[in-house]
Amino acid sequence: MKYHLSLLALLAVIVGCSSTSELTYVGDLKNEDFVQPRLIPFNQRTDYYQSGRSKYFPLLIEETVDRLDSGERSDIEKGTDQIGKITIACYDKNFSAGFALSDKLFRNYKDHPAYWNAIGTCYLLKNDFRKAQLYYNKSLDSMKDYAPAFNNLGVIYRKKNEQQKAFVAFERAASLSRFSYTPKFNMAQMYLDHGLISQALELLTTLNKIAPNDVDVIASLGTAYLFDGKYRAALSEYNKLPGSVTSRPEVGLNYALAHFLKGDKSKARDVFGEVKNNNSSLNGYYDELKRVLR
Repeated sequence: MKYHLSLLALLAVIVGCSSTSELTYVGDLKNEDFVQPRLIPFNQRTDYYQSGRSKYFPLLIEETVDRLDSGERSDIEKGTDQIGKITIACYDKNFSAGFALSDKLFRNYKDHPAYWNAIGTCYLLKNDFRKAQLYYNKSLDSMKDYAPAFNNLGVIYRKKNEQQKAFVAFERAASLSRFSYTPKFNMAQMYLDHGLISQALELLTTLNKIAPNDVDVIASLGTAYLFDGKYRAALSEYNKLPGSVTSRPEVGLNYALAHFLKGDKSKARDVFGEVKNNNSSLNGYYDELKRVLR
């Protein structure tokens, strides 16, 4: 199932699909102009991103564009997954191309839950949560138990700080399929946010057994152990991560803190020095840790 995160307003979709830039005269009409286009049926068994490339994201790679590398994105752009192409365009910030393709596909995919989900994700990436929510709900109108739409509603609620609604949405998504890993991972993040360490560890340990090399799961495990005061266990997890991950501030700052709390200030400084602080929301944490490590 494609979990996007992770659209034209419905009226705009309808208007966009029914308007044209020039008038068509009766004399120009052909019999094929009246043929109803073939509706593409939804097949849940193929509603995944097909990828065998990923070394570091084996758990969630099939459920979200977030985990695809440039080669995998290029494969989708060149392939036959039309809905995937909408999402790729929007993740690349080429929203006009994504919306243009969604207009083009409307008549064939209007009953397809993944189609509406993809358009919702475009608006989510534009931070237009109201329109994104409308389209995720439209996806659920097409298929009431479509787990990716529930997951993405959870993402919106979390961004809006509606924590209870977010958790309920993630829980609903996770319950719809035992293979729905993304909402389970998101639930674990919410447990960490609220200091519910044992619940987070239970979920993360299960996910880690399924995909022991997934770096996001490993990093989250390290954070859970850090919050639990188990610094040796936290470092054991963080030490498994490549530098491309530990340089991310949401990972590297905790990694440096674990070394500091374990008593190795020198190593903490080394790790901190590799962190690329490109997340403004972590500026306070970054500055405080920098002060402590002087």
